Amino acid sequence: MIVGKRYIKIVGSCNGLLCLVHVRYDPDITGAILWNPCTGFTSEPTPEITGVFAYGGFGYDHTSNSYKLFMAVMVSKYDERTRIFTFSPDCSFWRTIENFDFSLLGHPRTRRCFFPIEYDNEVGVFVSGSNTLNWNCQRRGFGILKVDDVVSLDLGKESYGILPLPERDPEDNCSMNVELSLLRDCLTVCYEHKGTHWAVWIMKEYRVIESWTRLALIPCQVFIPKYGLCCLKPLYIFEDDVLLAFSPYYNIVLCDLNNPDATLVPVIDEGTEDAISSSFHVYRESLISPSPLLPSSRYDDLTNASLL
Repeated sequence: MIVGKRYIKIVGSCNGLLCLVHVRYDPDITGAILWNPCTGFTSEPTPEITGVFAYGGFGYDHTSNSYKLFMAVMVSKYDERTRIFTFSPDCSFWRTIENFDFSLLGHPRTRRCFFPIEYDNEVGVFVSGSNTLNWNCQRRGFGILKVDDVVSLDLGKESYGILPLPERDPEDNCSMNVELSLLRDCLTVCYEHKGTHWAVWIMKEYRVIESWTRLALIPCQVFIPKYGLCCLKPLYIFEDDVLLAFSPYYNIVLCDLNNPDATLVPVIDEGTEDAISSSFHVYRESLISPSPLLPSSRYDDLTNASLL
């Protein structure tokens, strides 16, 4: 969303709070606020920092009983800095933490074009049970970029880790376009399967690789991808196993996962990149506002999930 000379982006929804990052250009300055649409609460803005938002995420750190915003900002073409801000009355500055070493994925850090986090996956998926933010990244292999890993940030320890995606069918030679999301409070990935289906996998126990379980195999439908978006992005799953998702042809769809031949049913008509965003967040209403006295878990208070 562009407001005047500022670009405003939602970088997370947690416990009824939305984290809004705003970027001002010329000079490049980035800041953020928290907003509860249900109560109208708006936090004091964070201090502004030099640089443009590259990737980041927002979540609740249960170890410190606080909300944290992580951002990587590009100060110059080859200068990336990672910062964390804790939303609390006694915090008035960003802390710098160590950059993730993308060379572990086979990427040199001397050229921006080798940056492994794609534009439409720049906002990390917050998994509350693991206290982590997660991004899907491209690993370099045999000279070809392949998306096959998840980079995670532990908000409590402020340290990084790598998770492999589910093992693919050895006969599947399709280029794997991946969308990372959260379903039923579990890390979820969706990727192309043999060029004919979208495979949805859910990690039932975080960091336990053997717990990756295929939730559904959804038949692909003919479409013309826009801006390289080639994969279905799961958004929410209802109790009756109906999946709400964002499709590669820029509309919101429903799919009955209990029907192996189910087609995608649009619930928002096809749009364009100007009319509908590729970034969606599931928002759950609550009366929460950040406070050092906030209980460590308030998920029982969340009601009325809605889509932003």
